[in-house]
Amino acid sequence: MVSAAVRRFVAVCVLIQLAESLAAQGVQAPPLTVHAIWGSHEYASDLVEVAWMKDGKAYTAIEEDATGNTDLYRVDALSGAKQLLVRGTDLVPPGGGKPIAIEQYRFSADGSKLLVFTNSARVWRQNTKGTFLVWDFTGKRLVPVSARPGYQQFAKFSPDGRMVGFVRDNNLYVTDLTTGAETAAARTSSTALPTGCTKRSSTCATPSAGVPTGGVSRSGGSTSRPFDRST
Repeated sequence: MVSAAVRRFVAVCVLIQLAESLAAQGVQAPPLTVHAIWGSHEYASDLVEVAWMKDGKAYTAIEEDATGNTDLYRVDALSGAKQLLVRGTDLVPPGGGKPIAIEQYRFSADGSKLLVFTNSARVWRQNTKGTFLVWDFTGKRLVPVSARPGYQQFAKFSPDGRMVGFVRDNNLYVTDLTTGAETAAARTSSTALPTGCTKRSSTCATPSAGVPTGGVSRSGGSTSRPFDRST
């Protein structure tokens, strides 16, 4: 699938061509700024990113409801019939407050849990840090991956779906989803970028772990790849 950055670039090229055409006709074109292109949704693509289910018969997609909350649907590929999997208004973190927005998500291997990425912030060119929470389909509850302060990155389910590993401040942690216990799996006193990353290229060479279907983002907005250490 074409990345959001490429789609945005194409949209900007079309806009520039349109602006030149309007200028030739003596029509004042709207100002084109870096913020308008990259810092707003003004030129964001309206294409929807989807994640295919394991059986290949349906896919999942994020849709906003009338109040702006993000719902997750299962859509039958042949009939287009929709099934609501997660209601956005239910995604209220412990302690109350407003529902979180699903920016990206990934299913556990057995499909019983959903790893949700929200509250993202940019690291170089990508929105790779933010807050991760887990939605339990059986218990209908939202659990934060970590109760400690600080952004999290590159979170992934363990193969059995009982734990989530993630990076915070260049250290590796593992959280037991049953007990909520958080354990430091690896620590470093360095504030340097993770192994394989360079400031010049903003690229991490570490390969991604094999994680089940998911890891997609809502359309538009800044490019987010919080699950992929290779970006």
